[in-house]
Amino acid sequence: MIPLGSAGATFQEVRGIKRDHQHADGSNHGHQEVRGVYIIEGVPFTEAGIWEAHLSVSGSNVVGTEMAKLTFQVKEQSTTFAIGDTPPRSLNLTARDVSDLEEITTLQPIVPGLYELTVAEALEGSKPFVVIFSTPAFCVTAMCGPVADVAVRVYADYKDRVEFIHIEPWDLTTLRNEGKLEPTDITTEWRLPTEPWTFVVGKDNRIAARWESLVTPEELTAALDAALR
Repeated sequence: MIPLGSAGATFQEVRGIKRDHQHADGSNHGHQEVRGVYIIEGVPFTEAGIWEAHLSVSGSNVVGTEMAKLTFQVKEQSTTFAIGDTPPRSLNLTARDVSDLEEITTLQPIVPGLYELTVAEALEGSKPFVVIFSTPAFCVTAMCGPVADVAVRVYADYKDRVEFIHIEPWDLTTLRNEGKLEPTDITTEWRLPTEPWTFVVGKDNRIAARWESLVTPEELTAALDAALR
């Protein structure tokens, strides 16, 4: 093992939308989801292969210093569409295709503006657009709810200038009837190995930014501001 560098981590917190939760006794309590990730920047991955990260964690809620080790694979090229690529002309379901939006989303409360366009239609338009693959009700990573909430918050500020499209990555009919996690054809079409994912597509129809797992409002708005220039 050859050490290649070290860097400090910064915590980025994301607060979800406050929702009422009903308890067994019938009482309602408001809860606000809080998620976050530690970001480490400036560590180069010079070649493909199996990499190992050694983490040192300390702070007010940690006794002393805790050590952890993380092993992961770095690939030559991302299997998912990358920045600069043109995304597929996907025909995701919209409000026009269903009698009730609950058929195509688990987002609560539902924001109808996220289900007006297909990706193919957005590619024909003149505005930049955002595609969010997340499933707030059935998420494996526990990040889908916060990511969807970030999209909803940013949508409120940019909806007149940017198109937003939310797509459930799992087949909801299969999930609800059989309890099986089966990716939709569009998830396979976009070559997504996990969920959630967020993509910003510019006016030139090329992917301008993308995030696997969590994205903060600041990151998403910065990418949209750049796409609008």
